Amino acid sequence: MLKYEDIKRYLDGNGALPSTLKTLTDGNAMLHPLRSDIANQVAEINSVFGAGYPAFMELNRPQERAAHKKYRKDIFKNTVQPLASRVANQYSQISVVEDYEIEWPAIEADAKRNLKALCESKLFAGDELEDFFWAKWTHNILFDPNAVACIIPIPTQSQTETQQFKAMWIRSANVWQHRKNEFAVLKSEETNPIQDIYTKTSVPGIILYFFDQESYVIAKQISINSQSMTSVWDVSGFQQLATDEGIISTFSAPLHQCEGLPIVTAGYLIEKVSEGGKYEMLSSILTPALPHLKKALQRDEDGEIIALHHSVPREWEYAPKKCGTCQGTGKIVEYDKETDEATEHTCPDCKGVGVRDVRNGLGVYQLSPPTMESYDDQMRVVSLPTPPMGRIDGDTNGMEAFQAAFDKQLTLAYRVLGMEHLNQVPVAQSGIAKAYDSREGEMNLVVAGKHGGEKLEWLFHSIERIVFAASGGVREQLPQIRTPKRFDIEGVETLSKRLQDAIKNGFSAEVIFTLQLKYLEVVAGKDSDEYRMYQLRKKIDPYWSLDFEALNFEQTQCFQFMDRQSEAFQRKNALIELSKNFEMLVQDALATTPNFWQLDTISKRAILVEINSQYMALRTDNFEILPVSM
Repeated sequence: MLKYEDIKRYLDGNGALPSTLKTLTDGNAMLHPLRSDIANQVAEINSVFGAGYPAFMELNRPQERAAHKKYRKDIFKNTVQPLASRVANQYSQISVVEDYEIEWPAIEADAKRNLKALCESKLFAGDELEDFFWAKWTHNILFDPNAVACIIPIPTQSQTETQQFKAMWIRSANVWQHRKNEFAVLKSEETNPIQDIYTKTSVPGIILYFFDQESYVIAKQISINSQSMTSVWDVSGFQQLATDEGIISTFSAPLHQCEGLPIVTAGYLIEKVSEGGKYEMLSSILTPALPHLKKALQRDEDGEIIALHHSVPREWEYAPKKCGTCQGTGKIVEYDKETDEATEHTCPDCKGVGVRDVRNGLGVYQLSPPTMESYDDQMRVVSLPTPPMGRIDGDTNGMEAFQAAFDKQLTLAYRVLGMEHLNQVPVAQSGIAKAYDSREGEMNLVVAGKHGGEKLEWLFHSIERIVFAASGGVREQLPQIRTPKRFDIEGVETLSKRLQDAIKNGFSAEVIFTLQLKYLEVVAGKDSDEYRMYQLRKKIDPYWSLDFEALNFEQTQCFQFMDRQSEAFQRKNALIELSKNFEMLVQDALATTPNFWQLDTISKRAILVEINSQYMALRTDNFEILPVSM
């Protein structure tokens, strides 16, 4: 049970975060010992995917000017942000694919004790419990894996009242303490408007939630004095009673009945543990990709600087010689022999410029031919070349190198996540490697779905305990969550290549059928006529694996070796004709039977056989079978 002495130690801080050195009555720390590491983790992820200029790029490049550093910040655009959204879209599939299902027991329940109706109501932050969990879970396993979802009971005045509750996701920054399955202190995302007694102004008051395995406490700040730094709190379970002996204080924490903390964390991958596993720091799905993404951003920015310095054409000008009169200073000094004093004047030859004026009134340089330097072997005069002028283009190879480095790091980031199929950059990779990457990404989603389903199941259990435990409980109404065991994360191009290889290499008809069915599912969808027709053919067409030429040969064999007057001859030819005309028969059935796809397989087969009989008129006489080529 929660102790008031422990709760008071948090409240004595006037709503501020306690010191990391303070402890509770049992000697445990008041704050999560890995809390600073968790804060750094969230800050690092936000810096990589945020819109602002990240701190890890605040570097002084060699010989970099202040103007260039400012230019880098001004033009910065986060080019790795799409990776997070693409990965999040993959994990959001867990709750929408066909293999996922919440299976409720088929039990008649009282309207007032119906767990399914309660969990499907909009009491969970405006959503159903299922939507409340999955909508935020997908975001938090990427950006804040130590965030928690909790079901918070609301204290009632009497045991006869229906227990109320509140559902809330709380970011890791507001998780002050979370000792695994033992004790938790959470700062609410909501605030309680209160009055500052000293300044007479309205300020946001904080709300704290305390949990252990049996009980819970809600502490609301109801007033504050900013001068004396004191607060008044409303603490559930705490009462002051007037007696003959004076005012006495009593405390009895209300029970939540959950047999554990009604809290689940978003993440499931453990990055750090403390005190033998009592405290955990969970890792983000994106953590392995962060080093590559940081390098990618740095290479992308370096490419911008290369573009600024090397791809822009530069101007060349001829540098005139220094003025011979003033030696390039633009000034001459004259001495007065009588007074022996020096006076400085502007050079009359260069007019103070310091160089010979070789330009005319149009600003065009006037160059004289270079002087003779020497003679060659044939005694011809060898002169110096004329100095270059005009514009010269820079080298763009540096830009290409940095772009290649950016693409490589981004590809590696997708690869370590098992999500390289999401990367649009074409990379030379063998079919085996692609299959391995695809399998790795698929298993990551399967594992994530398993853990997510278990967390959602615990929230269902917590709701059942909080609301109905006092009246006996409704455990028989608890659902089971079936999470996907396989994900189709291959692109249509990869699937098409596998299908082509299977046909080319002569794989069995069953393998080709399976790949063809999967291809139709991706391209057309399971609800399309094409997919349903292909699937139906496998069920009712005994000759589904034969092409048209093989069917003709099979029919020729019937005429050659079977008794044309027998019933077996008629039935076999009818099946061959059904296989040859299958697509036409299905189209005819769809046109005449609107609910054709909703029928069972036996009824569908009967309809197709009946339509097929209308197109059959086999000859049973002894006409000669001649070989033909088609």
